[in-house]
Amino acid sequence: MAVIESTINLSTKKFIFICILTTIIANTSWNIIINTIRHTDFCNYKWINENIKKNYLKCNIQKGILPKNGGLDIKKVNDDFPFMDTQVLDISQYSGNRDDVIYQPLIKTTNDFAFSENEAKAVLIASKNSRERGNFKKAQAIIENALLKSPLHTDILMEYGIILEKEETGIILADTIYTKVLNYNPYHSEALIRRQRTLPIVQKYDDKILKALYYKRDEFYKIRKNIGAFRRALKECYFQHVYHTVALEGNTMSYLQTRMFLETGRAIGGKSIFEHNEILGLDAALRFLNQSKISLGGIGLPEILQIHHKVMAYVDPENAGKVRKVQVYVGGFTPPAPQYIDCEMKNFIEWLNDYDTLQMDPVELAAIAHYKLVFIHPFVDGNGRTARLLMNLILSRSGFPPIIIPLEERLNYYKTLKEANDGDLRPFIRFIIQQTDKTLQYFIDTTATNLEKDELKESQLIH
Repeated sequence: MAVIESTINLSTKKFIFICILTTIIANTSWNIIINTIRHTDFCNYKWINENIKKNYLKCNIQKGILPKNGGLDIKKVNDDFPFMDTQVLDISQYSGNRDDVIYQPLIKTTNDFAFSENEAKAVLIASKNSRERGNFKKAQAIIENALLKSPLHTDILMEYGIILEKEETGIILADTIYTKVLNYNPYHSEALIRRQRTLPIVQKYDDKILKALYYKRDEFYKIRKNIGAFRRALKECYFQHVYHTVALEGNTMSYLQTRMFLETGRAIGGKSIFEHNEILGLDAALRFLNQSKISLGGIGLPEILQIHHKVMAYVDPENAGKVRKVQVYVGGFTPPAPQYIDCEMKNFIEWLNDYDTLQMDPVELAAIAHYKLVFIHPFVDGNGRTARLLMNLILSRSGFPPIIIPLEERLNYYKTLKEANDGDLRPFIRFIIQQTDKTLQYFIDTTATNLEKDELKESQLIH
């Protein structure tokens, strides 16, 4: 009997082992099959049911957002609309270093100590009393003044959000404030409840402005690219792009001086060699993006290093195209230590080329890629310029011209990057959408103005 029982136990153990092994092999095989299907791009096949795509193929289905390329032939986009007008004249070379950028550290705290608890309570009581009497302007003034002294106090932030939420135009900012409160305290019950109400409204607004942007892009793409009016607009936007990009970094050359230098190659009197070299570097980077195959292939670390090398070759040839080996400090923000840069960049490149990432809306992807690269701060200098060029490279693949972030928007640019650093990327994404919209409108208006001038000249010649 003991022998029989031993044989039965052995058979049972074998059966259990075989079942476990079969289950593991089946699960592994299923994951491999699904991963293969995802990368075969079955997710884009219209004849496959949406529920099957979402639940079994794990496709990234985004409601209310247009396809990643908006239905455009991207190879045709790149052929028809280069990064710049290649007829811009060649320039002689110069040679110089300054750091750029942007962030403040993310301070994870429930409340700061600028106010004592008694002071904070007094402020909140005064604001609530004014609010209950219907005097929202006074309540807002009290809270805004308090936030100047104590910007991280969650109860004061909540009161500010409640005041803003009363006006339809303030709901987006109120939602941003609730997000900030939750970033400091994820369990803040009132912030959770109020954000449940504001979030759908904000998402609807974000989808609306994104769709409007694609309509404008399609309007822009209807412009005939072979007409002289458009070519002149392209050249004008190129000069504007170079001027504003280097001006954001502190370059003091005016727009006319920048254009004169680019067109003639002659040095501008009273301006440093360093400032000339900044312009040369950006020009070289734009030419590189326009003429190389990088605009069609994948984006990896070598491509980012190449962009940085072009940007910085005239300014800091020793560090151009090289990941930093020293610690840098940017205002109150301390970027990752040099020993972590390789790992951070590896993760960034993997994220940038991940299947799910590539299914994101390209404008959102471009903005987030910009933020991530600047946050890592992989170079001694030139991080902001490299990040903006990377952003424009991503945008160009979906039919957008290189966007201009004007000098007058510098404070908003840095402010929204700071907000991203504090945990909410949406203000920065909206800022990029806004600047993309303005750039498209600038192209449309400039081309139309040039056409009017051409027609006027023709009519004068006829008469």
